[in-house]
Amino acid sequence: SNHVSWVEILYFLTRKEMPAFVMKQTCVKIPFIGSIATEFHGGLHVDNKANEQKGGTEAIKQRVEEMKLIQAKTKNTQVYFQPLVVFAEGTTSNGSCLLRFRSGAFVSGCAVQPVYVRIPFKNFSPAYESILAVVHILRLVTQVYNKLEVVYLEPYHPSEEEKADARLYADNVQKAISQASGLPVTNLGYKDKLQYHDLMRKQYENLHKRGFTLPFLRYTKPDVILEQGTECVKSQMKRKSQ
Repeated sequence: SNHVSWVEILYFLTRKEMPAFVMKQTCVKIPFIGSIATEFHGGLHVDNKANEQKGGTEAIKQRVEEMKLIQAKTKNTQVYFQPLVVFAEGTTSNGSCLLRFRSGAFVSGCAVQPVYVRIPFKNFSPAYESILAVVHILRLVTQVYNKLEVVYLEPYHPSEEEKADARLYADNVQKAISQASGLPVTNLGYKDKLQYHDLMRKQYENLHKRGFTLPFLRYTKPDVILEQGTECVKSQMKRKSQ
């Protein structure tokens, strides 16, 4: 699934399938959500700052191998396993596009069920992308209501070529979600988002010292602003090296 906010996590937590989650380590510390997703839903903890091979890849491969081992021991290929929810972008966006899917979720070569979420809004966007957590929660609870749309697509069974190439598999699933949702695709990802946030913090450093949260209330298209931020970072590095 794409990832817009912590709101969709609450939705998946209430599903009758009781899915497990691939969670970055910092999310485990989130009150209520982190403990439930970990203790009751068997979440996998990963480091999304690592590269794709050292992030969630090994944890997902291990979970799949455990499933195969159980199937072999019980000699039952129809045994039920707890579904695993993977936010393939590896981070949140403002929901205006799909960030590049990380390939780690697709290394196992197993079939997946693509899902996409939308959060329609009129006044305040529930997207948790570049905003302080306290401000985000306060503005959410002070709205009359918040909406969440979750759309399940048909299960996607990879070809032999996709099973052998996780990058190809990830890109094709992303395209399938893009076609169904109408959301454009961008090659930008988590590292680009971090660069953008670093630029925001530096640009508004003086405002932060005086208690202003204005920069974290802004919502801009990541496929535009992140490209601008990345180019700005590159130009700054170039000037320093000269």
